[in-house]
Formats: sequence, structure tokens, C-alpha cells
Amino acid sequence: MEAIGNAGSAIGILSKDGVVLVGEKKVTSKLLQTSTSTEKMYKIDDHVACAVAGIMSDANILINTARVQAQRYTFAYQEPMPVEQLFQSSFVVYKAGYTQFCGVSDLLVFAFLFAGWVSRETSPTP
Repeated sequence: MEAIGNAGSAIGILSKDGVVLVGEKKVTSKLLQTSTSTEKMYKIDDHVACAVAGIMSDANILINTARVQAQRYTFAYQEPMPVEQLFQSSFVVYKAGYTQFCGVSDLLVFAFLFAGWVSRETSPTP
């Protein structure tokens, strides 16, 4: 449980001009050398990015699943996968199936913040 407390936060800010994703990397010991890796930020596809708060090893499982789903959709339909559909097909279905097996623990990922764009032929209606 100590690892969960040291996982760090992720914040997403939406404005009329765009989206900002920020991830906190906690330094748990002064003896550890800090790296410049972006372990909290992931590129899912050309049009989707994701910030993660939680255990990174568990997040990698779900991120890789999302990347595969996005590439399969692009290959089949020759267009980027809608962000909502990407989330539903990758995360909701995978997490539900993953926890149904005996001896498999739940994934310790607190939050996934998705940011993406969707091209539209017409303006969205409220």
C-alpha cells in the first residue's frame, strides 16, 4: 500500500483552445537520481494522449491494450478511432475481464485522463 501513496497525481485542464495534461513524479528518496522520463504521459495514437495516476506497471497493461485497439480500428476503417470508443473498448472491457479470473488482483490505476481530437464534418450540437 505504500507504493500507492508514492504514485503521484495526474491533472487535466480543458480550455477553449486546447487541453493540458500534467503528471506529478514523486521522489521517494534523496538518494535516487531523478530521470527526465515521461512515465506518466503516454501517446496512444496520433490523435490521443493519456496521463496516468496510479501504479505504472498496471497502467502499462492498459496503455498497451489501448494502443493495439487504436491500431486495429485504424487498419480496419482507415480513420482514427473515436476517443470515447477507444476508452470503452480498451479499458472498461479489459478491466472487467481481467478481474474475473481467480488469483488475479485488481489493477491499481486510479485515473486515466484522455485528451484527443475528433474531426467532424459539421459543428457539434449541444
